[in-house]
Amino acid sequence: SAVVNIVEPTALGVVVAKSANTTQAEVGDTITYTYQITNTGNVTLTTITANDDQLGEVAGLAGELTPNASRTATLSYVVQPADVGTLVTTVTGMNSLRGSVVADDTFTVAVNSPAESARQIFLPRVEN
Repeated sequence: SAVVNIVEPTALGVVVAKSANTTQAEVGDTITYTYQITNTGNVTLTTITANDDQLGEVAGLAGELTPNASRTATLSYVVQPADVGTLVTTVTGMNSLRGSVVADDTFTVAVNSPAESARQIFLPRVEN
């Protein structure tokens, strides 16, 4: 008789998602970004790191992640005058220990300039 061991091939996979509490903002508003990373592979990822290209490290996503597990983290950002137009931020998550696995997601917020209608000019009333 013989023993046959069936070994499942190693499949590395990670998915990163990014969302925000708004799709439009004005200078001075606070945007809260929510990040989620999911291990879609069949092996534990031991060296997860995530970085937002505008906000830096997303430390809450770091660490070990078992197959099919997810982790969520948030970061906040106050909209600056230089952001008027479109604020595009991208998060990248990766595992570098058991072979590199990289995923990214982008979220866009339209940033409006202060409304012209908010400015009022008061002229004195002139009676004839």
